[in-house]
Amino acid sequence: MKLWIKRGSLEYACTCPVGADGAFCKHCVAVGIVWLEPDGKRAAGRKDRKPAVTMADVRSYLGDLDKTALVELVMKQALEEEGLQQRLLMQAAKKTPGELDLGTYRAAIDRAVYAGDFIDYHDVYDYARRIEDTVDSVEALLKEGYSREVIDLAEHALAAVESALGSVDDSDGDLGGILERLQALHHAACVKAKPDPEALAKRLFAWELRTDWDTFYGAAEKYSRILGEKGLATYRRLAEEEWARIPALRARAKTTSQIG
Repeated sequence: MKLWIKRGSLEYACTCPVGADGAFCKHCVAVGIVWLEPDGKRAAGRKDRKPAVTMADVRSYLGDLDKTALVELVMKQALEEEGLQQRLLMQAAKKTPGELDLGTYRAAIDRAVYAGDFIDYHDVYDYARRIEDTVDSVEALLKEGYSREVIDLAEHALAAVESALGSVDDSDGDLGGILERLQALHHAACVKAKPDPEALAKRLFAWELRTDWDTFYGAAEKYSRILGEKGLATYRRLAEEEWARIPALRARAKTTSQIG
């Protein structure tokens, strides 16, 4: 974001949703606070001043704390900051290598995606970032070898986001982007895990048939290598069965009045 003086007036611009509407957003306020001295004068030369305490000093301070004091400090902050609390819960869900508490991750996804009555345009940016943070944690699991678990969690998250879309003003497409990211994550997890092709084909077909958001659109083609002959045969059979349920269109016989 930017602040500047033009013809004696303060001008501002920010790319966040609130700023894009022309409002003086919280980001402008934050920059303004940094820009001004406590007495209201511009902080000329502030860049040349070295902070009395740096993050290196903070690291050193934390390193000198005993384990109990450090745990208490983190716990106190986690109880005040929901985002940190959720990240710690998901980290704690990895009890031992190779063992993952999926319930904790599903609950974290549900809390992140919960939209309440409605998320308006001005709040959707922060809402989407909250979901993105949780997806980051799920994506990290894939790098740690939990590919089968990520398939489950990606599908859980996709269902949750689809359900929430009716209660969110997604004019900028933030949630649409999250759906795309989750589908890419799902595909990557399937490549690694090589799930049962017939079971996967059934889930993908059912999803593609019922969704209102093009989720897994063209799945047979995209997942063809993962599905293999068995999975594609199952997909084809399901499609043919569904097609057979559609009533055939019959041409109406022309009446005498229509002929004449």
